[in-house]
Amino acid sequence: RLGVKTMEALICAQDWLYYQIE
Repeated sequence: RLGVKTMEALICAQDWLYYQIE
């Protein structure tokens, strides 16, 4: 099951996106 892994990946992607935008 990929509940926690998906959440972790999403948070990572969000962090990366924020970094790219700024």
